[in-house]
Amino acid sequence: MMLKKILPYCFYSLLCVAVSIHATTPREAHQQVYTEGRTAELAGDTETALSRYRQALEMSRQDWAEDSAAILQSMGDVYKSKARFAEAQQAYQESLDIREKRLGAEHGAVAVSLNNLAGVYYELGDYAQAETLYKRALAIDEKDAGANSQKVAIRLNNLAELYRNLGNFTEAEPLLQRALSIDKAVSGAQHPRVAIRLNNLAELYRQKGDYAQAETLLQQALQIDEKAVKAKELDPMNLGIRYNNLGQLYRTIGDYQRAKPLYEKALAIWEKTPGKEHPIVAAGLNNLGWLAYNLKDYVQAEKLLQRSLAITEKVYKADHPDIARNFNNLGLLYATEGDYAKAQLFYAKALIIWEKIYGKDHATVATTLTNQAKANIAQNDFFTAENQLQRALGIALSSEQPLLLWKVLDILSRLYAAQKQYDTAIFIGKQAVNTLQELRVNVAKMDKELQRSFLLDKEDVYRHLAGLLTDQGRLSEAQQVLMMLKEEEYFDFIRRDSGTTDVRTLQANYNTTEQPWITKGTELNRQISSIAEAIRTLRQKIILTPEEQQQLQDLQRESDATFKQLNQYLNDIKQSFAEQEQRRQQAGQSAEASNICTTQSDFPQNQKDLTTLVALQKTLRELSNDAVLIHYLITSDKLRMILTTADQQFCRDTVINATELNDKILSFRNALQDIRRPPLALASALYKILIAPIAEDLQRVGAKTLMLSLDGRLRYIPFAALYDGQHYLAENYAVALLIEVGRDKINIQPHDNWTLAGLGLTKGIRNFNPLPAVRKELETIVKQVGKKEGIIPGIIRLNEAFNAKTLHEVLQQTTYSVLHIASHFVFKTGTDQDSFLLIGDGSELTLAAIRDGYHFDNIDLLTLSACETAVGDFSNGREVEGFAALAQRQGAKSVIATLWPVDDESTGAFMQHLYKTHAEQKGITKGAALQATQQAFINARKAGQTEGYPAYYEHPYYWAPFIMMGNWL
Repeated sequence: MMLKKILPYCFYSLLCVAVSIHATTPREAHQQVYTEGRTAELAGDTETALSRYRQALEMSRQDWAEDSAAILQSMGDVYKSKARFAEAQQAYQESLDIREKRLGAEHGAVAVSLNNLAGVYYELGDYAQAETLYKRALAIDEKDAGANSQKVAIRLNNLAELYRNLGNFTEAEPLLQRALSIDKAVSGAQHPRVAIRLNNLAELYRQKGDYAQAETLLQQALQIDEKAVKAKELDPMNLGIRYNNLGQLYRTIGDYQRAKPLYEKALAIWEKTPGKEHPIVAAGLNNLGWLAYNLKDYVQAEKLLQRSLAITEKVYKADHPDIARNFNNLGLLYATEGDYAKAQLFYAKALIIWEKIYGKDHATVATTLTNQAKANIAQNDFFTAENQLQRALGIALSSEQPLLLWKVLDILSRLYAAQKQYDTAIFIGKQAVNTLQELRVNVAKMDKELQRSFLLDKEDVYRHLAGLLTDQGRLSEAQQVLMMLKEEEYFDFIRRDSGTTDVRTLQANYNTTEQPWITKGTELNRQISSIAEAIRTLRQKIILTPEEQQQLQDLQRESDATFKQLNQYLNDIKQSFAEQEQRRQQAGQSAEASNICTTQSDFPQNQKDLTTLVALQKTLRELSNDAVLIHYLITSDKLRMILTTADQQFCRDTVINATELNDKILSFRNALQDIRRPPLALASALYKILIAPIAEDLQRVGAKTLMLSLDGRLRYIPFAALYDGQHYLAENYAVALLIEVGRDKINIQPHDNWTLAGLGLTKGIRNFNPLPAVRKELETIVKQVGKKEGIIPGIIRLNEAFNAKTLHEVLQQTTYSVLHIASHFVFKTGTDQDSFLLIGDGSELTLAAIRDGYHFDNIDLLTLSACETAVGDFSNGREVEGFAALAQRQGAKSVIATLWPVDDESTGAFMQHLYKTHAEQKGITKGAALQATQQAFINARKAGQTEGYPAYYEHPYYWAPFIMMGNWL
C-alpha cells in the first residue's frame, strides 16, 4: 500500500483559478466550496472535507459535469484513505461514468478514474477486475501522455504490484523496472516516487529469495523517504511502509531482533496517520503478532493477531486476503499450543478465502495447506497430511518461491519419517536442504549477522536430515550434512570472499538409488514450472481470443495432469524405497534387527560419499592408527555420536533433550571458573553423556588421540576436563578439535626444528588489564641470540615493538614455524570488523584485516596464550572455531587458544612446559605435548612432582581452557 503526501493539484475540467471570497458566478461558487473542502482535507479534517465536497458536487451536477467528476475523484480519495472502500468504489465509478460520457473512452481523465477504481478493487481483493481497469488506464496513458510519462510509470507500477501479489514475478519485474527507469528520468533518482518503485522491486526479490538485492533496494528507498519526510515533502505513512518492508525482509531471513524495531516504527507511524482502525495498522499488528509467535511469546502473539483480525473484519466485512492472513497465523499459534481443533478451524477459513480470491494454485494456498498438514501429522492423521502436502508441493514447484518450497519439502520429509518411511524421508529431506543451500548463496552477499540469523532459523532442517541418516546407519552421508552445517557456520562467522570455497559447492549428494528419482523429478518439475508460466502469461491478457481461451483450458488440464503425475511420482518413490527396506529386513539388516546405529548400513552409497569415507579413513591411518574422529550432533531429543576409525564407522546415542544438555554445559562452564573446588560432579555427569557411550569402543580400537567435531554449545567446554570418576579425559587421551575448513591440513607433517616468534603485550591499554607475566612467559620460551634462557630459538617483540608491521614481517619470512601471541583478543559473534587482536602498540587488528592481509602458510602452530582467545558471548559456540577456521584458511596448520580468561602466571608455566616437552621428547606430537602439560598440572599436588607447581594448579581452571584446533601432529 503506497501513498504519497496529498498536494494541491488541478483536475481535468476543474479550472484552477483564483477564487475571490465572494463568488461572482455559479461555477466560482462550487469551486469555492470545493477549495474549502481541499483545505480541510489537507488539514486532516476529513469529515468537513467530505461535507464540502458533497455540497460542491450538488452545486455542479447540472451544469458542470466535468467538475462533478473531479469532485467525485477527491471524495473517492478521502474514502479510500479511510478504508471506506464501498463508498470509494461508488464515487470513482460515478466519476468514470461521467468522464467516459463527456470526454470519450480514450481521454486522459478517464485513465485517472480507471486507475483509482482499479485501486479499490485491488484493496478489496477483486484482482481480475483490477487488472482489466489497470490495463485500460495504461493503454490510454501510453497513447495520451506518452510511453515515458510519469502517468505511465504509475500505471506500470500498479499493474506490476497486482502481478506480484498473484505470484506472477516474471511479468511483474520488467514492468517495475520500466516504471523505475521512467521515474528516475522524469523526477530524479532521489524522488519519493523512485522510492516506491525500489520498495516494490525489493518485495518481489524478497519473495523470489534474492535477499541481498532486496535489502539494497529497501535501504535506498528508506534513505529517500526519510529525507522527504524530514523536508515535509512526503506523507509519513510511506516511511512506515519502508520500515515495515525492511522488517519483513529481516523476519524472512530469521533475524527477528532486527525486524522488531522496524515493525514497531512502522506501527507507531500508522497509528498516528492514518489512524488506529485503518487496515494498514492491522497489517502492522499482524506482522508484530507473527514476530511474537516466532519469539515464542504466545500470549502477546494472540493479543496482536486478534486485534489485527478485529480491524480487518470491521473494514472489509467480507472475504479478504488480510482476513485470511490473520486466520492462518492464528491457526499456527493455536496449533503450536496444541489446540488442533481450533487451529484447523482457522486454517479452513483461511483456505476458503485464499482459493476464492487467488485460485487453487496460489502460493498462499500452499502455505496454509502445509500448516494444516503439520497439525494433522501431530495428530497422526498421516493420510490427510500427505494429500495436503502433495498438493502444496505442486503449487510450490510452480510458484518461483524457494522459501515456500523448502518448507513444504521439510514438512513432507517429517511426515514420511513419522510413518517410518525413512529412506523416502531422507530423499525429500536432502531436497529441502539443497533448496536452502541455494538460498544461502544469496544470503552470503549480506552482512554476517544476517547470514548467522538465516542459518540459526533454518538449521533444524539440517539436523533433522543428519539425524535420519544417522538412525539409518548412513553415517558418511550424515557426516556430509554435518560438514555442510559446520562449513556454513564458518562462512557465517568469517565473511566470504573470492578465495573462499563457494557455498554452492556444498550440496547433499544423492546415492545411486536416489539419483534416478532426482533425474525424473527434475524433468517433472520443469514441466510443472513451464505450464504454470504459460498459464500466468495468458491470464494477464484482458481479452482472450477463442484460440487463447482454448489454449488456457488445455494448459489447465495439462497442469492438473502433471500434479497427478507428481502425486504418482511420490507414491512410486515410497513404494520403491519400501521394497528396498523390505529386502534389507529379509536379509536381516533392518534397523531393529541390526541396531542400525552401531554399524554402517549397506544402503547403496553415492560414489562421492564412499570416496569421502575411504579418504577420511586413509587420512586417519596416515595420522596414526590410534587416532579417531568423533562427530557430535545435538538434536531435539538426543545427542548423536558418529565415531570413525581407520577401519570402522559407527554411531552411539545419549537420550537427552537439547535444553537439558545446554543447561548442563552452561553449569559446567560456570563451575570451571570457581577455583575453590573442582567441579567433579558436573564433569562426571557430562562424561556419562559425551564419552561413556563410546568409552568401550575407544578402548577396543586402542584410541589415544580424539579428534572432535563439535556441535553448538559443546564447543564452550573443555573435553579434556570431563571426569570418569577416577581420571580426567586428558589423563587418557590427547584431544584436538577438527575444523572442517582446515581438514586438508590435518595430516601435514610439521617442520623438524621449530623456531618461534613471540609477540606480546605487558602494559594496560584503555580498559584492558596489564599482562605483567607475559615478558617472563616469552623469555622462558624463546631462546634469543646471546641469551642462555629459553627453549626454542627465536625473537621476542613486546609492546610498541609488536605492531602490524612486525607481524607482517614475521609472517613473510620462512624462518618461524611457531607464532606465539600473548595479548588480548576480543570476539564478538558474527562481526569480523568488531572482533580484534589488541596489538602491542595499542592498535586493533580486526579479523577483517587478518583475513585480507595476513597469511600463515609457514606456521605449524599459532598459539594465542592470553585472555579468552577462543570465545565471545555464550551463544551457540560458532565463534570458538571461527578464528581458528580463519587462521587455517590463511595457512596455519593448527591453533592453540583459550576458552576463558586465563591466569597470567599459570599460563606462563603452562606454555613453558608445553614447548619444553615438545622440544625434549623427539617425535612427540603437538597434541601429545599439550596432553602431557595438562597431566603435569593435574598431578601438581602429587608427591614427587618435579615441576614444583603449586598444588592448586590441579584445578581444571588452570589447565583445561587451552584447546588445540586443527593439525595435532
